[in-house]
Amino acid sequence: MIKELNHILSYIEENISLELSLRDISDEFYYSESYISRNFNKYVGRSFKDYLNKRRLSRLAIDLKRTEKSIEYLAHNYGYSSQKYLSNLFKREFGVTPNQYRKGSMFIQILPMREIKGDNSMKLNNINDICMEISHKADNQDNLLDIISNLDNVELFEQNDSMLRLVSYIDNEKTYDVYEIELSVLAGNYSKKTIFEIDKSKHEIVDFYRDKELMFVLKQIDTGKEITASVYDGVLAEVIMHTAMEYPFNDITKTQSSEDLWKLEEEIQVLKDHVSSCTNSNEIIELVNDEDNCILLKHFGSEFVIVKQINFNGFITLFSVYLNMVDKKVWSHSFFNEYIGSSKTSIKKDGITCHQYVDGKLRSKSFIYSGEELTSSICLKFPSGISGNGGWDFSSEFDNID
Repeated sequence: MIKELNHILSYIEENISLELSLRDISDEFYYSESYISRNFNKYVGRSFKDYLNKRRLSRLAIDLKRTEKSIEYLAHNYGYSSQKYLSNLFKREFGVTPNQYRKGSMFIQILPMREIKGDNSMKLNNINDICMEISHKADNQDNLLDIISNLDNVELFEQNDSMLRLVSYIDNEKTYDVYEIELSVLAGNYSKKTIFEIDKSKHEIVDFYRDKELMFVLKQIDTGKEITASVYDGVLAEVIMHTAMEYPFNDITKTQSSEDLWKLEEEIQVLKDHVSSCTNSNEIIELVNDEDNCILLKHFGSEFVIVKQINFNGFITLFSVYLNMVDKKVWSHSFFNEYIGSSKTSIKKDGITCHQYVDGKLRSKSFIYSGEELTSSICLKFPSGISGNGGWDFSSEFDNID
């Protein structure tokens, strides 16, 4: 596909003034629009439309400096309906009008024509190796995109000059560990954060790609069913809870209804509203004591960590609420969601650990997850609308597929 994409990029240059669309490219090169779009995003690093628009404005910006042709003439030559329309687009993209750029000495970042160097696909199974490969070989924007596109288990999530946010997965003996990597290409510094840990005995990653969004395709081992989950940037809770599944339990697979999901979100929001309305610590302690299956796990000064359990029709959800009364911050984080099949459930505080009981027996322990490797704010969103990171259980998602 590399050769074909380079032909497409050349075709864009030759027809830069035309109102090209994916349909036009599809008709010209006999590939489906979705196939072109997916590979364009993967190898070029931008959507087709974004690349075309930025490249057209970049070509025009070069002509503004190299020629004395009027802005009105250039607008018409590059297919813009009017000089005013061009000026608005140019300022939105570069921060200055075409006239200001022509007369001034300000620097703007134009987009050069892409030429994709090759397709030497590989899968590096070590975070250090991934970061070394990118930071030690990338010396310019195009080179950087080529390197990332050749790494099968790495995708670019966000870029701000030389600062990158990458999503990658590592294939370990028993799990797929999915990470967010923050990398400075210039300095070579990086940090990693956990997004997901996937049990390989139950699920498999069969595809990882960027189209309009960054996507994971997951397959259930027993049934062969597949679901596609999108990756998005959520809000990182101030305090992350993690569940240690140390005790055996017969997992009963069942689908959570949309009504229960709606009730769950409503319950979480109600608790957040109640705690944020408190004016002192005594009110918060009293509120928690009055709530069923709710504990105050930690309390220092103006900061509180509250854990609550909700049981809807046998589905158990545990979530934490972090509250900072001085900064007026209140964030929640769901860290346990599973079908237990019992209404006799409870949680209790044991030191700084939350213990969950089912039918009087200890089911799991949950604790604040901290250290150098933190949970990322990046989340997976599943077809049902459920989203989460870290220890979120998504096995029930497969039950919605015929």
